[in-house]
Amino acid sequence: GMDYPVAFDIAPDGRFFCTLKGNNQTPAGPGTAKVEIYSASGALIGTFCDLSDSVNADFERGLLGIALDPNFSTNHYVYMYYNHIYNTDERIRIVRFTEVNNVGTAPTIIFDLNVANNIPGNHVGGNIHFMHNDTTHLFLTIGDLAYQQTNPTLNYANKLTNPYGKHLRINKDGTVPLNNPFYDDGNPLTG
Repeated sequence: GMDYPVAFDIAPDGRFFCTLKGNNQTPAGPGTAKVEIYSASGALIGTFCDLSDSVNADFERGLLGIALDPNFSTNHYVYMYYNHIYNTDERIRIVRFTEVNNVGTAPTIIFDLNVANNIPGNHVGGNIHFMHNDTTHLFLTIGDLAYQQTNPTLNYANKLTNPYGKHLRINKDGTVPLNNPFYDDGNPLTG
Protein backbone atom coordinates (compact mmCIF):
# COMPACT_ATOMS: atom_id res chain seq x y z
CA GLY A 1 0.00 0.00 0.00
CA MET A 2 2.98 2.37 -0.10
CA ASP A 3 3.21 4.90 -2.94
CA TYR A 4 6.68 4.77 -4.58
CA PRO A 5 8.80 3.65 -1.60
CA VAL A 6 12.52 4.13 -2.20
CA ALA A 7 14.61 3.88 0.96
CA PHE A 8 14.35 3.20 4.67
CA ASP A 9 16.37 3.23 7.86
CA ILE A 10 15.68 1.56 11.18
CA ALA A 11 15.74 3.34 14.53
CA PRO A 12 17.36 1.62 17.54
CA ASP A 13 13.86 0.94 18.94
CA GLY A 14 12.85 -0.93 15.75
CA ARG A 15 10.77 1.78 14.02
CA PHE A 16 11.16 2.01 10.23
CA PHE A 17 11.52 5.45 8.58
CA CYS A 18 10.54 5.04 4.90
CA THR A 19 10.78 7.56 2.04
CA LEU A 20 7.99 7.78 -0.50
CA LYS A 21 9.48 9.30 -3.65
CA GLY A 22 6.44 11.12 -4.96
CA ASN A 23 5.37 10.92 -8.59
CA ASN A 24 4.71 13.79 -10.99
CA GLN A 25 3.11 11.48 -13.57
CA THR A 26 0.06 10.16 -11.73
CA PRO A 27 -3.21 10.82 -13.58
CA ALA A 28 -4.62 12.58 -10.51
CA GLY A 29 -1.58 14.88 -10.24
CA PRO A 30 1.59 14.76 -8.16
CA GLY A 31 1.90 11.92 -5.68
CA THR A 32 2.96 12.42 -2.12
CA ALA A 33 6.66 12.85 -1.32
CA LYS A 34 6.88 12.08 2.37
CA VAL A 35 8.50 10.00 5.07
CA GLU A 36 6.31 7.54 6.93
CA ILE A 37 7.14 5.79 10.19
CA TYR A 38 6.21 2.16 10.78
CA SER A 39 6.45 0.08 13.92
CA ALA A 40 8.80 -2.90 14.09
CA SER A 41 5.78 -5.10 13.31
CA GLY A 42 4.93 -3.08 10.17
CA ALA A 43 2.00 -1.01 11.44
CA LEU A 44 1.85 2.57 10.16
CA ILE A 45 2.56 5.01 13.01
CA GLY A 46 2.17 8.15 10.92
CA THR A 47 3.77 10.73 8.65
CA PHE A 48 7.15 11.99 9.84
CA CYS A 49 7.20 14.83 7.29
CA ASP A 50 5.55 15.73 4.00
CA LEU A 51 7.69 17.54 1.41
CA SER A 52 5.24 17.22 -1.50
CA ASP A 53 5.04 20.98 -2.00
CA SER A 54 8.78 21.31 -2.60
CA VAL A 55 9.90 18.00 -4.19
CA ASN A 56 10.42 17.49 -7.90
CA ALA A 57 9.55 13.81 -8.32
CA ASP A 58 9.80 13.71 -12.11
CA PHE A 59 11.56 10.63 -13.59
CA GLU A 60 14.47 9.68 -11.29
CA ARG A 61 14.03 12.67 -9.01
CA GLY A 62 12.13 12.76 -5.73
CA LEU A 63 12.48 12.17 -2.02
CA LEU A 64 15.08 9.46 -2.40
CA GLY A 65 17.33 8.86 0.57
CA ILE A 66 17.12 8.69 4.34
CA ALA A 67 19.68 8.07 7.05
CA LEU A 68 19.25 8.14 10.79
CA ASP A 69 22.16 9.64 12.68
CA PRO A 70 24.37 7.01 14.33
CA ASN A 71 23.63 8.90 17.58
CA PHE A 72 19.87 8.90 16.91
CA SER A 73 19.07 7.63 20.41
CA THR A 74 20.56 10.85 21.79
CA ASN A 75 20.03 13.55 19.13
CA HIS A 76 17.03 12.17 17.12
CA TYR A 77 18.51 13.46 13.82
CA VAL A 78 17.08 12.19 10.54
CA TYR A 79 18.75 13.16 7.23
CA MET A 80 16.91 13.14 3.90
CA TYR A 81 18.14 13.46 0.30
CA TYR A 82 15.70 14.99 -2.18
CA ASN A 83 15.31 17.02 -5.35
CA HIS A 84 13.99 20.40 -4.25
CA ILE A 85 12.00 22.60 -6.62
CA TYR A 86 10.68 26.11 -6.17
CA ASN A 87 9.21 27.75 -9.28
CA THR A 88 11.87 26.72 -11.83
CA ASP A 89 14.83 26.61 -9.39
CA GLU A 90 15.89 22.99 -8.90
CA ARG A 91 18.37 21.92 -6.25
CA ILE A 92 19.68 18.73 -4.70
CA ARG A 93 19.29 19.01 -0.96
CA ILE A 94 20.04 17.14 2.19
CA VAL A 95 17.93 18.35 5.07
CA ARG A 96 18.21 17.27 8.69
CA PHE A 97 15.09 16.97 10.84
CA THR A 98 14.87 16.32 14.55
CA GLU A 99 12.37 13.60 15.47
CA VAL A 100 9.99 14.56 18.27
CA ASN A 101 7.15 12.12 19.04
CA ASN A 102 7.35 10.60 15.53
CA VAL A 103 7.22 13.98 13.76
CA GLY A 104 10.05 15.78 11.95
CA THR A 105 10.83 19.18 13.47
CA ALA A 106 13.48 21.90 13.07
CA PRO A 107 14.42 21.28 9.41
CA THR A 108 17.98 22.36 8.70
CA ILE A 109 19.49 22.38 5.21
CA ILE A 110 22.99 20.91 5.42
CA PHE A 111 23.67 20.40 1.69
CA ASP A 112 22.32 22.50 -1.18
CA LEU A 113 23.46 22.09 -4.78
CA ASN A 114 22.11 23.82 -7.87
CA VAL A 115 20.89 21.65 -10.73
CA ALA A 116 20.66 23.05 -14.25
CA ASN A 117 17.07 23.41 -15.38
CA ASN A 118 17.68 22.18 -18.94
CA ILE A 119 18.73 18.64 -18.10
CA PRO A 120 16.88 15.42 -18.85
CA GLY A 121 14.79 13.85 -16.10
CA ASN A 122 17.19 11.03 -15.46
CA HIS A 123 20.57 10.77 -13.71
CA VAL A 124 19.59 13.40 -11.11
CA GLY A 125 19.00 10.90 -8.32
CA GLY A 126 21.16 10.05 -5.37
CA ASN A 127 21.21 8.66 -1.86
CA ILE A 128 22.77 9.07 1.58
CA HIS A 129 24.23 6.71 4.15
CA PHE A 130 26.43 6.50 7.21
CA MET A 131 29.11 3.83 7.26
CA HIS A 132 29.13 1.45 10.21
CA ASN A 133 32.77 2.31 10.95
CA ASP A 134 32.51 6.08 10.35
CA THR A 135 29.79 7.75 12.41
CA THR A 136 30.95 11.34 11.86
CA HIS A 137 30.57 11.59 8.08
CA LEU A 138 27.59 11.39 5.77
CA PHE A 139 28.21 9.68 2.43
CA LEU A 140 26.15 10.68 -0.59
CA THR A 141 25.93 9.90 -4.26
CA ILE A 142 24.78 12.32 -6.94
CA GLY A 143 23.82 11.45 -10.51
CA ASP A 144 25.84 12.78 -13.45
CA LEU A 145 22.86 14.80 -14.82
CA ALA A 146 22.83 12.60 -17.98
CA TYR A 147 25.18 14.94 -19.82
CA GLN A 148 27.30 12.03 -21.04
CA GLN A 149 24.29 11.10 -23.20
CA THR A 150 23.10 14.52 -24.33
CA ASN A 151 26.40 16.40 -24.53
CA PRO A 152 29.55 14.27 -24.08
CA THR A 153 31.74 17.39 -23.80
CA LEU A 154 30.00 18.17 -20.48
CA ASN A 155 30.50 14.65 -19.08
CA TYR A 156 30.38 15.76 -15.46
CA ALA A 157 31.32 12.38 -14.05
CA ASN A 158 34.82 12.69 -15.55
CA LYS A 159 35.56 16.11 -14.03
CA LEU A 160 36.80 16.74 -10.51
CA THR A 161 35.68 20.36 -10.78
CA ASN A 162 32.05 19.53 -9.93
CA PRO A 163 30.18 17.18 -7.58
CA TYR A 164 27.97 15.48 -10.21
CA GLY A 165 28.39 11.76 -10.87
CA LYS A 166 30.37 11.34 -7.67
CA HIS A 167 30.46 9.75 -4.25
CA LEU A 168 30.88 12.54 -1.71
CA ARG A 169 31.74 12.59 1.97
CA ILE A 170 30.64 15.49 4.16
CA ASN A 171 30.56 16.18 7.88
CA LYS A 172 27.15 15.79 9.53
CA ASP A 173 26.76 19.58 9.60
CA GLY A 174 27.36 19.84 5.84
CA THR A 175 30.94 21.10 5.96
CA VAL A 176 33.71 19.46 3.93
CA PRO A 177 36.16 17.26 5.86
CA LEU A 178 39.69 18.60 5.61
CA ASN A 179 41.02 15.11 4.87
CA ASN A 180 38.81 14.49 1.84
CA PRO A 181 41.00 13.33 -1.08
CA PHE A 182 40.14 16.36 -3.20
CA TYR A 183 39.57 18.93 -0.47
CA ASP A 184 39.83 22.48 -1.82
CA ASP A 185 40.69 25.11 0.78
CA GLY A 186 39.65 27.88 -1.62
CA ASN A 187 43.22 29.08 -2.13
CA PRO A 188 44.23 28.63 -5.80
CA LEU A 189 47.92 28.78 -4.82
CA THR A 190 47.68 25.57 -2.78
CA GLY A 191 45.88 23.54 -5.43
